[in-house]
Amino acid sequence: MTELAGRLTVSNPVPQLPPGASSPRDNAALLHVAPNKSKYSTPSDKIVLILVGLPARGKTFVARKVHRYLEFFHAVNVRLFNIGNYRRKLLGDHHPAEWFDPKNETGARERKLATDAALGDLSAWLAEENDGRVAILDGTHSTLAKRNYAYDKLRKLDCKVIFLESICSDRDVVERNIVSCKLGTPDYVGMSERDAVEDFRRRVAQYESNYETIDADCLDGAESNRSWIKIIDCRRFVINNIRGYMPGRLVQFLSHLHMEPHVFYFSRHGQSEYNVLGKIGGDSGLSAAGDAYAKKLAEFCVSEVTKAPDGSERPARLWTSTMRRTRETAAYIAHEKTHIDYEGDDVGHAQEWVQLRPIAWSNLDEIFAGVCDGMTYAEIEEHHPEEFKRRQDDKLAYRYPRGESYLDMIHRLDTMVHEMERHREPLLIVAHQGILRLLYAYLMGLSREEAPYVSIPLNTVIRLQPKTYSCDEERFLLIAKPKKSDGQDEPAVARDDDPPSH
Repeated sequence: MTELAGRLTVSNPVPQLPPGASSPRDNAALLHVAPNKSKYSTPSDKIVLILVGLPARGKTFVARKVHRYLEFFHAVNVRLFNIGNYRRKLLGDHHPAEWFDPKNETGARERKLATDAALGDLSAWLAEENDGRVAILDGTHSTLAKRNYAYDKLRKLDCKVIFLESICSDRDVVERNIVSCKLGTPDYVGMSERDAVEDFRRRVAQYESNYETIDADCLDGAESNRSWIKIIDCRRFVINNIRGYMPGRLVQFLSHLHMEPHVFYFSRHGQSEYNVLGKIGGDSGLSAAGDAYAKKLAEFCVSEVTKAPDGSERPARLWTSTMRRTRETAAYIAHEKTHIDYEGDDVGHAQEWVQLRPIAWSNLDEIFAGVCDGMTYAEIEEHHPEEFKRRQDDKLAYRYPRGESYLDMIHRLDTMVHEMERHREPLLIVAHQGILRLLYAYLMGLSREEAPYVSIPLNTVIRLQPKTYSCDEERFLLIAKPKKSDGQDEPAVARDDDPPSH
Protein backbone atom coordinates (compact mmCIF):
# COMPACT_ATOMS: atom_id res chain seq x y z
CA MET A 1 0.00 0.00 0.00
CA THR A 2 1.24 3.48 -0.85
CA GLU A 3 -0.11 6.46 1.09
CA LEU A 4 -0.20 9.81 -0.68
CA ALA A 5 0.10 12.84 1.61
CA GLY A 6 -2.33 11.42 4.16
CA ARG A 7 -5.29 11.79 1.78
CA LEU A 8 -5.50 8.78 -0.50
CA THR A 9 -4.40 5.20 -0.08
CA VAL A 10 -3.65 3.37 -3.31
CA SER A 11 -3.27 -0.37 -3.75
CA ASN A 12 -1.77 -0.20 -7.25
CA PRO A 13 1.39 1.93 -7.15
CA VAL A 14 3.07 2.87 -10.42
CA PRO A 15 5.21 -0.09 -11.56
CA GLN A 16 8.97 0.32 -11.80
CA LEU A 17 10.22 0.72 -15.37
CA PRO A 18 13.40 -0.76 -16.81
CA PRO A 19 16.47 1.52 -16.71
CA GLY A 20 16.39 4.05 -19.52
CA ALA A 21 12.67 3.71 -20.23
CA SER A 22 10.64 6.90 -20.31
CA SER A 23 8.03 7.31 -17.59
CA PRO A 24 4.41 7.59 -18.80
CA ARG A 25 1.81 9.81 -17.23
CA ASP A 26 0.16 8.21 -14.21
CA ASN A 27 -3.18 8.38 -15.96
CA ALA A 28 -4.56 9.07 -19.40
CA ALA A 29 -4.89 12.59 -20.72
CA LEU A 30 -8.43 13.92 -20.56
CA LEU A 31 -10.20 14.81 -23.79
CA HIS A 32 -12.17 18.05 -23.84
CA VAL A 33 -14.95 16.31 -25.75
CA ALA A 34 -15.01 13.13 -27.79
CA PRO A 35 -15.02 14.29 -31.43
CA ASN A 36 -17.12 12.61 -34.06
CA LYS A 37 -14.81 12.20 -37.05
CA SER A 38 -17.00 9.77 -38.92
CA LYS A 39 -18.14 10.83 -42.38
CA TYR A 40 -21.43 9.11 -41.63
CA SER A 41 -24.05 10.87 -39.53
CA THR A 42 -27.49 10.18 -38.17
CA PRO A 43 -30.30 12.60 -37.24
CA SER A 44 -29.41 12.26 -33.56
CA ASP A 45 -25.97 13.80 -34.22
CA LYS A 46 -27.59 17.23 -34.55
CA ILE A 47 -30.61 18.50 -32.66
CA VAL A 48 -32.94 21.45 -33.22
CA LEU A 49 -35.04 22.63 -30.29
CA ILE A 50 -38.07 24.66 -31.35
CA LEU A 51 -39.66 26.73 -28.59
CA VAL A 52 -43.46 26.94 -28.45
CA GLY A 53 -45.68 29.13 -26.29
CA LEU A 54 -47.46 32.41 -25.77
CA PRO A 55 -45.40 35.55 -25.06
CA ALA A 56 -44.17 36.05 -21.46
CA ARG A 57 -44.38 32.33 -20.68
CA GLY A 58 -40.67 31.86 -20.06
CA LYS A 59 -39.62 30.54 -23.48
CA THR A 60 -36.51 32.70 -23.75
CA PHE A 61 -35.64 31.97 -20.13
CA VAL A 62 -35.80 28.23 -20.83
CA ALA A 63 -33.93 28.58 -24.13
CA ARG A 64 -31.05 30.47 -22.55
CA LYS A 65 -30.88 28.08 -19.61
CA VAL A 66 -30.65 25.08 -21.94
CA HIS A 67 -28.06 26.87 -24.07
CA ARG A 68 -25.88 27.59 -21.03
CA TYR A 69 -26.23 24.13 -19.51
CA LEU A 70 -25.31 22.20 -22.68
CA GLU A 71 -22.47 24.56 -23.50
CA PHE A 72 -20.81 24.56 -20.09
CA PHE A 73 -21.43 21.08 -18.71
CA HIS A 74 -21.48 19.02 -21.91
CA ALA A 75 -19.13 21.01 -24.16
CA VAL A 76 -21.85 21.05 -26.82
CA ASN A 77 -21.66 23.60 -29.60
CA VAL A 78 -24.98 25.44 -29.22
CA ARG A 79 -26.42 28.44 -31.01
CA LEU A 80 -29.60 30.36 -30.22
CA PHE A 81 -31.73 31.86 -33.01
CA ASN A 82 -34.35 34.29 -31.64
CA ILE A 83 -37.03 35.18 -34.18
CA GLY A 84 -37.89 38.37 -32.28
CA ASN A 85 -34.34 39.62 -32.81
CA TYR A 86 -34.63 38.92 -36.53
CA ARG A 87 -37.94 40.81 -36.61
CA ARG A 88 -36.38 43.86 -34.98
CA LYS A 89 -33.36 43.74 -37.26
CA LEU A 90 -35.38 43.43 -40.46
CA LEU A 91 -38.50 45.45 -39.65
CA GLY A 92 -37.66 47.82 -36.82
CA ASP A 93 -38.09 47.71 -33.07
CA HIS A 94 -41.67 48.58 -32.23
CA HIS A 95 -44.85 47.30 -33.82
CA PRO A 96 -48.30 48.00 -32.35
CA ALA A 97 -50.30 45.12 -30.93
CA GLU A 98 -52.60 45.09 -33.95
CA TRP A 99 -49.64 44.16 -36.16
CA PHE A 100 -49.59 40.76 -34.38
CA ASP A 101 -53.26 40.08 -35.16
CA PRO A 102 -53.45 36.76 -37.08
CA LYS A 103 -55.94 38.44 -39.45
CA ASN A 104 -53.48 41.24 -40.25
CA GLU A 105 -52.15 40.03 -43.59
CA THR A 106 -49.35 42.59 -43.76
CA GLY A 107 -48.16 41.71 -40.27
CA ALA A 108 -48.36 37.98 -40.97
CA ARG A 109 -46.36 38.35 -44.17
CA GLU A 110 -43.67 40.45 -42.47
CA ARG A 111 -43.44 38.14 -39.47
CA LYS A 112 -42.88 35.26 -41.87
CA LEU A 113 -39.87 37.13 -43.27
CA ALA A 114 -38.31 37.12 -39.81
CA THR A 115 -39.09 33.42 -39.36
CA ASP A 116 -37.55 32.57 -42.73
CA ALA A 117 -34.42 34.58 -41.94
CA ALA A 118 -33.96 32.73 -38.64
CA LEU A 119 -34.61 29.35 -40.25
CA GLY A 120 -32.18 30.19 -43.04
CA ASP A 121 -29.34 31.07 -40.69
CA LEU A 122 -30.10 28.07 -38.49
CA SER A 123 -30.08 25.70 -41.47
CA ALA A 124 -26.83 27.14 -42.82
CA TRP A 125 -25.15 26.79 -39.43
CA LEU A 126 -26.19 23.17 -39.00
CA ALA A 127 -25.15 22.33 -42.56
CA GLU A 128 -21.63 23.66 -42.09
CA GLU A 129 -18.76 21.22 -41.72
CA ASN A 130 -18.26 21.98 -38.07
CA ASP A 131 -19.23 20.52 -34.74
CA GLY A 132 -22.54 22.37 -34.62
CA ARG A 133 -24.67 20.12 -32.48
CA VAL A 134 -27.71 21.87 -31.00
CA ALA A 135 -29.62 24.78 -32.53
CA ILE A 136 -32.39 26.51 -30.57
CA LEU A 137 -35.16 28.35 -32.43
CA ASP A 138 -36.83 30.75 -30.01
CA GLY A 139 -40.28 31.95 -31.08
CA THR A 140 -43.97 31.45 -30.38
CA HIS A 141 -44.82 28.82 -33.05
CA SER A 142 -48.30 29.22 -31.66
CA THR A 143 -50.26 27.17 -34.20
CA LEU A 144 -49.94 23.75 -35.79
CA ALA A 145 -49.51 25.39 -39.20
CA LYS A 146 -46.50 27.39 -37.98
CA ARG A 147 -44.95 24.32 -36.37
CA ASN A 148 -45.51 22.29 -39.54
CA TYR A 149 -43.80 25.03 -41.55
CA ALA A 150 -40.69 25.00 -39.37
CA TYR A 151 -40.66 21.21 -39.16
CA ASP A 152 -40.83 20.79 -42.96
CA LYS A 153 -38.04 23.32 -43.45
CA LEU A 154 -35.74 21.50 -41.04
CA ARG A 155 -36.58 17.89 -41.80
CA LYS A 156 -34.29 17.87 -44.87
CA LEU A 157 -31.25 18.73 -42.69
CA ASP A 158 -30.86 15.21 -41.32
CA CYS A 159 -31.33 16.40 -37.75
CA LYS A 160 -33.57 15.55 -34.82
CA VAL A 161 -36.31 18.13 -34.22
CA ILE A 162 -37.72 18.48 -30.71
CA PHE A 163 -40.51 20.93 -29.86
CA LEU A 164 -40.38 22.46 -26.39
CA GLU A 165 -43.60 24.10 -25.18
CA SER A 166 -43.81 26.32 -22.12
CA ILE A 167 -47.29 26.80 -20.65
CA CYS A 168 -47.89 29.14 -17.72
CA SER A 169 -51.34 29.58 -16.21
CA ASP A 170 -50.18 31.65 -13.21
CA ARG A 171 -51.13 35.23 -14.01
CA ASP A 172 -48.79 36.60 -11.34
CA VAL A 173 -45.84 34.89 -13.02
CA VAL A 174 -46.91 36.18 -16.42
CA GLU A 175 -47.23 39.75 -15.12
CA ARG A 176 -43.82 39.50 -13.48
CA ASN A 177 -42.32 38.26 -16.75
CA ILE A 178 -43.87 41.18 -18.61
CA VAL A 179 -42.44 43.77 -16.25
CA SER A 180 -39.03 42.19 -15.62
CA CYS A 181 -38.22 40.98 -19.16
CA LYS A 182 -40.40 42.32 -21.93
CA LEU A 183 -40.34 45.97 -20.91
CA GLY A 184 -36.55 45.93 -21.14
CA THR A 185 -36.53 44.91 -24.81
CA PRO A 186 -36.00 47.41 -27.68
CA ASP A 187 -39.72 47.04 -28.51
CA TYR A 188 -40.62 49.47 -25.74
CA VAL A 189 -37.70 51.88 -25.51
CA GLY A 190 -38.99 55.37 -24.74
CA MET A 191 -42.49 54.23 -23.69
CA SER A 192 -43.87 54.61 -20.21
CA GLU A 193 -44.25 51.43 -18.21
CA ARG A 194 -48.02 51.82 -18.16
CA ASP A 195 -48.30 52.20 -21.95
CA ALA A 196 -45.82 49.42 -22.59
CA VAL A 197 -47.61 46.95 -20.30
CA GLU A 198 -50.96 47.74 -21.85
CA ASP A 199 -49.60 47.35 -25.38
CA PHE A 200 -47.93 44.04 -24.56
CA ARG A 201 -51.10 42.67 -22.97
CA ARG A 202 -52.95 43.45 -26.20
CA ARG A 203 -50.19 41.71 -28.16
CA VAL A 204 -50.53 38.59 -26.00
CA ALA A 205 -54.30 38.64 -26.59
CA GLN A 206 -53.68 38.52 -30.35
CA TYR A 207 -51.66 35.33 -29.95
CA GLU A 208 -54.20 33.85 -27.52
CA SER A 209 -56.97 34.26 -30.10
CA ASN A 210 -55.71 31.34 -32.20
CA TYR A 211 -53.20 29.53 -29.97
CA GLU A 212 -53.00 25.76 -30.42
CA THR A 213 -51.10 23.76 -27.82
CA ILE A 214 -49.00 20.84 -29.00
CA ASP A 215 -50.93 17.63 -29.65
CA ALA A 216 -54.27 19.14 -28.62
CA ASP A 217 -57.39 16.99 -29.07
CA CYS A 218 -58.69 19.42 -31.69
CA LEU A 219 -55.59 18.75 -33.82
CA ASP A 220 -56.57 15.08 -34.25
CA GLY A 221 -53.24 13.72 -33.10
CA ALA A 222 -51.30 15.48 -35.87
CA GLU A 223 -48.23 15.76 -33.61
CA SER A 224 -48.54 12.48 -31.73
CA ASN A 225 -45.52 10.94 -33.50
CA ARG A 226 -43.20 13.92 -33.22
CA SER A 227 -40.69 14.53 -30.45
CA TRP A 228 -41.81 17.13 -27.95
CA ILE A 229 -41.61 18.19 -24.33
CA LYS A 230 -44.43 20.13 -22.70
CA ILE A 231 -43.71 22.10 -19.51
CA ILE A 232 -46.85 23.10 -17.61
CA ASP A 233 -46.32 25.66 -14.82
CA CYS A 234 -42.87 24.12 -14.19
CA ARG A 235 -44.72 21.34 -12.31
CA ARG A 236 -46.15 18.98 -14.89
CA PHE A 237 -44.14 17.58 -17.77
CA VAL A 238 -45.43 15.67 -20.75
CA ILE A 239 -42.74 13.85 -22.76
CA ASN A 240 -43.41 12.39 -26.18
CA ASN A 241 -41.07 10.28 -28.32
CA ILE A 242 -37.88 11.45 -26.59
CA ARG A 243 -34.96 9.08 -26.97
CA GLY A 244 -31.18 9.30 -26.77
CA TYR A 245 -28.55 10.48 -24.33
CA MET A 246 -28.63 14.23 -24.99
CA PRO A 247 -32.43 14.51 -25.23
CA GLY A 248 -32.63 12.50 -22.01
CA ARG A 249 -30.26 14.89 -20.24
CA LEU A 250 -32.37 17.78 -21.50
CA VAL A 251 -35.51 16.25 -20.02
CA GLN A 252 -33.81 15.77 -16.67
CA PHE A 253 -32.47 19.34 -16.64
CA LEU A 254 -35.77 20.89 -17.71
CA SER A 255 -37.66 19.00 -15.02
CA HIS A 256 -35.68 20.95 -12.38
CA LEU A 257 -36.22 24.46 -13.78
CA HIS A 258 -38.62 27.03 -12.38
CA MET A 259 -39.21 30.74 -13.04
CA GLU A 260 -39.28 31.99 -9.46
CA PRO A 261 -36.60 34.53 -8.46
CA HIS A 262 -33.67 32.61 -7.00
CA VAL A 263 -30.62 33.81 -5.04
CA PHE A 264 -27.30 32.02 -4.52
CA TYR A 265 -24.65 32.89 -1.94
CA PHE A 266 -21.12 31.55 -2.50
CA SER A 267 -18.46 31.51 0.20
CA ARG A 268 -15.09 29.85 0.38
CA HIS A 269 -14.20 28.25 3.66
CA GLY A 270 -12.30 30.36 6.16
CA GLN A 271 -8.52 30.36 6.24
CA SER A 272 -7.31 26.81 6.88
CA GLU A 273 -4.16 25.53 8.55
CA TYR A 274 -2.90 24.42 5.15
CA ASN A 275 -3.50 27.94 3.80
CA VAL A 276 -1.13 29.31 6.41
CA LEU A 277 1.51 26.75 5.43
CA GLY A 278 1.02 27.36 1.71
CA LYS A 279 -0.03 23.77 1.02
CA ILE A 280 -2.68 22.64 -1.42
CA GLY A 281 -5.44 20.11 -0.77
CA GLY A 282 -5.46 18.13 2.42
CA ASP A 283 -8.25 18.08 4.98
CA SER A 284 -6.99 20.50 7.58
CA GLY A 285 -9.13 22.50 9.98
CA LEU A 286 -9.49 26.27 10.26
CA SER A 287 -6.87 28.65 11.59
CA ALA A 288 -7.78 31.28 14.18
CA ALA A 289 -8.46 33.72 11.32
CA GLY A 290 -10.65 31.14 9.61
CA ASP A 291 -12.63 30.60 12.80
CA ALA A 292 -13.20 34.36 13.08
CA TYR A 293 -14.61 34.38 9.55
CA ALA A 294 -16.91 31.48 10.40
CA LYS A 295 -18.45 33.56 13.18
CA LYS A 296 -18.91 36.54 10.84
CA LEU A 297 -20.55 34.27 8.28
CA ALA A 298 -23.07 33.11 10.89
CA GLU A 299 -23.97 36.74 11.60
CA PHE A 300 -24.31 37.42 7.87
CA CYS A 301 -26.76 34.54 7.54
CA VAL A 302 -29.04 36.12 10.14
CA SER A 303 -28.89 39.62 8.63
CA GLU A 304 -28.96 38.72 4.92
CA VAL A 305 -29.47 35.10 3.85
CA THR A 306 -32.59 34.37 5.90
CA LYS A 307 -34.08 37.86 5.45
CA ALA A 308 -36.43 38.77 2.61
CA PRO A 309 -36.14 42.25 1.02
CA ASP A 310 -39.04 43.44 3.21
CA GLY A 311 -37.22 42.30 6.36
CA SER A 312 -39.37 39.26 7.03
CA GLU A 313 -37.88 35.84 7.64
CA ARG A 314 -37.57 33.54 4.65
CA PRO A 315 -36.54 29.88 4.41
CA ALA A 316 -32.98 29.28 3.23
CA ARG A 317 -30.70 26.33 2.47
CA LEU A 318 -27.07 25.51 3.23
CA TRP A 319 -24.65 23.24 1.39
CA THR A 320 -21.04 22.44 2.23
CA SER A 321 -18.48 20.01 0.93
CA THR A 322 -17.63 16.97 3.05
CA MET A 323 -14.26 18.42 3.97
CA ARG A 324 -13.41 19.59 7.44
CA ARG A 325 -12.62 23.20 6.60
CA THR A 326 -16.02 23.88 4.99
CA ARG A 327 -17.99 22.14 7.72
CA GLU A 328 -16.11 24.12 10.37
CA THR A 329 -16.80 27.35 8.47
CA ALA A 330 -20.53 26.60 8.70
CA ALA A 331 -20.40 25.39 12.30
CA TYR A 332 -21.64 28.63 13.90
CA ILE A 333 -24.64 29.08 11.62
CA ALA A 334 -27.89 28.82 13.57
CA HIS A 335 -30.54 26.30 12.58
CA GLU A 336 -33.72 27.80 13.98
CA LYS A 337 -37.02 26.11 13.31
CA THR A 338 -39.75 28.03 11.53
CA HIS A 339 -42.93 27.27 9.59
CA ILE A 340 -43.63 27.88 5.94
CA ASP A 341 -46.57 27.36 3.63
CA TYR A 342 -46.05 25.68 0.29
CA GLU A 343 -48.60 26.53 -2.37
CA GLY A 344 -50.56 23.43 -3.27
CA ASP A 345 -49.51 21.58 -0.13
CA ASP A 346 -51.77 18.53 0.12
CA VAL A 347 -51.53 18.59 3.89
CA GLY A 348 -53.12 22.02 3.93
CA HIS A 349 -51.12 23.51 6.80
CA ALA A 350 -47.73 25.06 7.45
CA GLN A 351 -44.71 22.75 7.46
CA GLU A 352 -41.80 22.92 9.88
CA TRP A 353 -38.61 24.22 8.31
CA VAL A 354 -35.09 24.07 9.76
CA GLN A 355 -33.24 27.18 8.66
CA LEU A 356 -29.98 26.51 6.81
CA ARG A 357 -29.99 22.83 7.64
CA PRO A 358 -26.47 21.76 6.57
CA ILE A 359 -26.12 19.21 3.78
CA ALA A 360 -22.63 18.02 2.89
CA TRP A 361 -21.98 16.94 -0.71
CA SER A 362 -18.86 15.11 -1.86
CA ASN A 363 -19.54 16.62 -5.31
CA LEU A 364 -18.52 19.96 -3.78
CA ASP A 365 -15.14 18.71 -2.51
CA GLU A 366 -12.12 20.57 -3.84
CA ILE A 367 -10.13 19.34 -6.81
CA PHE A 368 -7.95 16.40 -5.73
CA ALA A 369 -4.27 17.06 -6.44
CA GLY A 370 -3.31 13.37 -6.50
CA VAL A 371 0.39 12.81 -5.80
CA CYS A 372 0.76 16.58 -5.27
CA ASP A 373 -1.82 16.69 -2.47
CA GLY A 374 -0.37 18.31 0.65
CA MET A 375 2.56 19.90 -1.18
CA THR A 376 3.45 23.57 -1.61
CA TYR A 377 3.80 25.08 -5.07
CA ALA A 378 7.54 25.36 -4.58
CA GLU A 379 7.69 21.63 -3.83
CA ILE A 380 5.58 20.77 -6.89
CA GLU A 381 7.84 22.89 -9.11
CA GLU A 382 10.94 21.25 -7.62
CA HIS A 383 9.82 17.61 -7.60
CA HIS A 384 7.40 17.59 -10.54
CA PRO A 385 8.61 20.32 -12.93
CA GLU A 386 6.94 18.76 -15.98
CA GLU A 387 3.59 18.56 -14.21
CA PHE A 388 4.01 22.12 -12.98
CA LYS A 389 4.54 23.34 -16.54
CA ARG A 390 1.68 21.26 -17.96
CA ARG A 391 -0.74 22.87 -15.56
CA GLN A 392 0.48 26.36 -16.38
CA ASP A 393 0.01 25.61 -20.09
CA ASP A 394 -3.57 24.31 -19.80
CA LYS A 395 -5.12 24.87 -16.39
CA LEU A 396 -8.59 23.76 -17.49
CA ALA A 397 -7.73 20.31 -18.86
CA TYR A 398 -4.65 19.53 -16.77
CA ARG A 399 -5.16 16.53 -14.52
CA TYR A 400 -2.90 15.96 -11.53
CA PRO A 401 -1.24 12.53 -11.63
CA ARG A 402 -3.74 10.21 -9.93
CA GLY A 403 -5.84 13.31 -9.27
CA GLU A 404 -8.40 15.48 -10.97
CA SER A 405 -8.71 18.29 -13.47
CA TYR A 406 -11.17 21.17 -13.72
CA LEU A 407 -12.92 19.17 -16.45
CA ASP A 408 -13.35 16.31 -14.01
CA MET A 409 -14.93 18.70 -11.53
CA ILE A 410 -17.29 20.01 -14.21
CA HIS A 411 -18.45 16.44 -14.72
CA ARG A 412 -19.24 15.88 -11.04
CA LEU A 413 -20.94 19.27 -10.73
CA ASP A 414 -23.39 18.46 -13.53
CA THR A 415 -25.89 16.77 -11.22
CA MET A 416 -25.35 19.41 -8.52
CA VAL A 417 -26.51 22.13 -10.91
CA HIS A 418 -29.76 20.23 -11.45
CA GLU A 419 -30.30 20.32 -7.70
CA MET A 420 -29.34 24.00 -7.53
CA GLU A 421 -31.85 24.89 -10.23
CA ARG A 422 -34.59 22.92 -8.48
CA HIS A 423 -34.55 24.87 -5.21
CA ARG A 424 -36.61 28.04 -4.85
CA GLU A 425 -35.17 29.19 -1.52
CA PRO A 426 -31.91 31.19 -1.19
CA LEU A 427 -28.99 28.75 -1.19
CA LEU A 428 -25.69 29.34 0.62
CA ILE A 429 -22.84 27.16 -0.67
CA VAL A 430 -19.70 27.00 1.47
CA ALA A 431 -17.09 25.28 -0.64
CA HIS A 432 -13.68 25.70 -2.24
CA GLN A 433 -12.12 28.06 -4.73
CA GLY A 434 -12.00 25.58 -7.63
CA ILE A 435 -15.61 24.48 -7.15
CA LEU A 436 -16.96 28.01 -6.74
CA ARG A 437 -15.03 29.20 -9.78
CA LEU A 438 -16.94 26.72 -11.92
CA LEU A 439 -20.36 27.46 -10.42
CA TYR A 440 -19.73 31.20 -10.71
CA ALA A 441 -18.64 30.86 -14.34
CA TYR A 442 -21.74 28.82 -15.18
CA LEU A 443 -24.15 31.37 -13.70
CA MET A 444 -22.29 34.41 -15.04
CA GLY A 445 -22.03 33.10 -18.60
CA LEU A 446 -18.23 32.72 -18.64
CA SER A 447 -16.49 30.10 -20.75
CA ARG A 448 -14.90 26.96 -19.41
CA GLU A 449 -11.49 28.39 -20.30
CA GLU A 450 -12.11 31.49 -18.17
CA ALA A 451 -13.39 29.59 -15.14
CA PRO A 452 -10.04 28.52 -13.61
CA TYR A 453 -8.97 32.17 -13.33
CA VAL A 454 -12.07 33.64 -11.68
CA SER A 455 -11.36 35.57 -8.48
CA ILE A 456 -13.08 33.98 -5.47
CA PRO A 457 -11.38 35.71 -2.52
CA LEU A 458 -11.33 34.58 1.08
CA ASN A 459 -13.56 36.20 3.71
CA THR A 460 -16.07 37.25 1.05
CA VAL A 461 -19.64 36.21 0.26
CA ILE A 462 -20.73 36.50 -3.36
CA ARG A 463 -24.45 37.00 -3.97
CA LEU A 464 -25.76 35.99 -7.41
CA GLN A 465 -29.29 36.33 -8.75
CA PRO A 466 -29.79 34.88 -12.25
CA LYS A 467 -32.22 36.62 -14.59
CA THR A 468 -33.36 35.90 -18.13
CA TYR A 469 -30.67 37.96 -19.85
CA SER A 470 -28.10 38.47 -17.08
CA CYS A 471 -27.02 37.62 -13.55
CA ASP A 472 -26.84 40.27 -10.81
CA GLU A 473 -23.77 40.11 -8.57
CA GLU A 474 -22.94 41.65 -5.20
CA ARG A 475 -19.93 40.94 -2.97
CA PHE A 476 -19.78 41.28 0.81
CA LEU A 477 -16.36 41.50 2.48
CA LEU A 478 -16.96 40.19 6.02
CA ILE A 479 -13.38 40.55 7.28
CA ALA A 480 -10.66 42.84 5.95
CA LYS A 481 -8.16 41.25 3.59
CA PRO A 482 -5.53 39.29 5.55
CA LYS A 483 -1.91 40.34 5.52
CA LYS A 484 0.43 38.72 3.01
CA SER A 485 2.35 37.15 5.88
CA ASP A 486 -0.75 35.06 6.57
CA GLY A 487 -0.21 33.28 3.26
CA GLN A 488 -3.51 34.45 1.83
CA ASP A 489 -2.59 36.10 -1.44
CA GLU A 490 -2.85 34.22 -4.70
CA PRO A 491 0.54 33.70 -6.37
CA ALA A 492 1.42 36.08 -9.21
CA VAL A 493 0.89 33.17 -11.59
CA ALA A 494 -2.60 31.83 -10.93
CA ARG A 495 -1.96 28.20 -10.11
CA ASP A 496 -4.19 26.17 -7.95
CA ASP A 497 -7.41 25.66 -6.35
CA ASP A 498 -6.67 25.25 -2.72
CA PRO A 499 -3.52 27.34 -3.08
CA PRO A 500 -1.96 29.41 -0.32
CA SER A 501 -4.97 31.66 -0.78
CA HIS A 502 -7.40 28.85 0.11
